[in-house]
Amino acid sequence: MFEHLSRHLDPFYKNNTSFQIWAHVEWGQQEGIIPILEEFENEADKLVNKGGLYLVCAYDEERVPEVLKLALMKCHPYVILENKIAPSHLYVMTDAV
Repeated sequence: MFEHLSRHLDPFYKNNTSFQIWAHVEWGQQEGIIPILEEFENEADKLVNKGGLYLVCAYDEERVPEVLKLALMKCHPYVILENKIAPSHLYVMTDAV
């Protein structure tokens, strides 16, 4: 899923250069989207763990089902709510991938 992006990031990893990635996540279909978005988040986390980069994925909260919102809050230490960044009260630290 992130192979193309990973190829472009390798020079930054090799030079030990820090960087940030911000993404606005969009999708067309609703049916079956939760497993797809969960896989997307897992792959994004692998990139973060590989190089210690800072990655922000933004979702339209009106389109994200509550079950996915809760899942995202469990696997990310911070959430962006309206105009502020706040610690996620549901975050549970796990072993690095």
